Amino acid sequence: MFDYHGIDYSSIVDLGYTMATFENHSMGQSLERYIEMKLQDIIFSDSISEIRVVGNYDRTKGISVKEKNDKTFNYKRPTVFVNGDVATINCYPGMDYVYHYASLVKTYLAILGIKKKITVQFPTVQQIENQLMRSNINEIPKCKTVILGYVQGFEYLSNTENWLGTGDFLWKQITDDKILVGCKHSYWGDIAGYIVAALARKGVKRVIYVGKLGTLNKNYAPNETIATGNKSIFIDGSFVEWNNVFEDFNSDAIKNGIHYTLPSIIQETKEWVLQNREEIAFVDPEIGHMAKSAMQNGIDYSYLHIISDNLSKKFSEDLSNERKEDVLIKRKKLIKTIGNCLMDI
Repeated sequence: MFDYHGIDYSSIVDLGYTMATFENHSMGQSLERYIEMKLQDIIFSDSISEIRVVGNYDRTKGISVKEKNDKTFNYKRPTVFVNGDVATINCYPGMDYVYHYASLVKTYLAILGIKKKITVQFPTVQQIENQLMRSNINEIPKCKTVILGYVQGFEYLSNTENWLGTGDFLWKQITDDKILVGCKHSYWGDIAGYIVAALARKGVKRVIYVGKLGTLNKNYAPNETIATGNKSIFIDGSFVEWNNVFEDFNSDAIKNGIHYTLPSIIQETKEWVLQNREEIAFVDPEIGHMAKSAMQNGIDYSYLHIISDNLSKKFSEDLSNERKEDVLIKRKKLIKTIGNCLMDI
């Protein structure tokens, strides 16, 4: 059994990985395109008989040609090392990230009708913390409020021309007590909680997380609404609550609701949606972990996320086509609204 920050991960299927199909997943046919964008083709070749998914941040080789090199942040994806007939997928160390990628692999193999051995090696707490401490996170200037997530959308709030820092973490000052902090690699799921803890140890008093998530509310169209809230539920039934600085902000675009912290998008099946849509409004892998870490470290936390996909009702826009021009135009409007909120806190 794994116990990460008091969350019982024995609820994850066999501490391994799950699988979805077009028929049972909330994304339907879009699921294949979503997964295809994440995985390197080499792991599905006939020469590979075993796929290993491990928590090991190694960028020395095997970098994916599918990485989005036009992005400043969140573009580094797991690398793949091939040794004989074994392909090893090296994820940045995190329980949820390893679980998520193993689930992607298992699902995609089933879609293609290919049988391969899949093995999973989860990182330890010490490995996760050690990897983070090897980064330049401690070089981030001391500041009261740190804004994490999709920070490149809010560069206009800063007078600093270039992002500062030499490493995976870069930053731009907004005011004397407010700073944008971006990260080049993904900090999926529980990794985000460790980042919040590291910032708290530096003296940060408040973390704001801006990004995107899915909704279970059929009335919220993708890329037209912003999510916020003050409660998140975990897979073991535990939950975390916090004071939400945005709760009383006056904007028709901002919707309050209960959030669910789910390790992998693959778990967002139609059955899961039916079981939770009456109580749960939003879902993503990080929000609950960040809130729990903030509460444990005695600092404030809040989030504002663009709703990027709807799990209860099929819309033309979802995670498989979010880089379309009309989607980006809609998101610019929502980013402006979030930016105004960030300046008002």
